[in-house]
Amino acid sequence: MQPRRRFYPTALVVLSTLLVGTLWVVPYLPTNDGPAWIFATHAENHYSDPGAPYSAWFVPALQFASRGLTVFYAPFEAGLGWDVGLRVALSLVALLAAWGFFALARALHPERSAVGLLGFPLALSWSMYMGFWSFAIATGLGFFILALAVHLPQPTWKQRALLSVL
Repeated sequence: MQPRRRFYPTALVVLSTLLVGTLWVVPYLPTNDGPAWIFATHAENHYSDPGAPYSAWFVPALQFASRGLTVFYAPFEAGLGWDVGLRVALSLVALLAAWGFFALARALHPERSAVGLLGFPLALSWSMYMGFWSFAIATGLGFFILALAVHLPQPTWKQRALLSVL
C-alpha cells in the first residue's frame, strides 16, 4: 500500500511539470480569439503609459463578462511582459483544468484516480489553442465544483447554497 500512496503525488508532480514544460518549450500560437484577448489585456495594462496610442483609439469600459484570461494574464503581463506573462497564465489555466479533472475522477471513486491522470493531456485542449480561455478556465473550475458536489453525498442547506453560488 505504501508504494501506491506515493504513486499519485509523484505522478501529479511529474505530469504537472510535463504539462507546464510543454507550454514553455513549444511556441504558442494563439488563434481565433487568442490574439484579441492578448492585445486587449496589453492595451488595458498600458493604456496610461506615456506615449501609448491607446487613449486615442480606445475608451475603457468596465467589463465583467468574458474576463477569464485577463484575471490570470494581466498581473503577469504587467510585470513580465506579454510573452512570459502569457506562458505563466496559460500554465495556470492548463493546471487548473488538469488538476480539476483529477479531483473529479478521485471524488467519483478513489479507484478512478488513474483515469484522472488523463486530465493532463486533455488540458491542452482545442479551446486553449483557439483562445477560448474563459471556457477553459470555467471548465477547470467546473471540474473542481463537481468534485466538491460529488464529495458531499448528503449536503446540508449551507453546503447546497455554497454549491449554488459556485
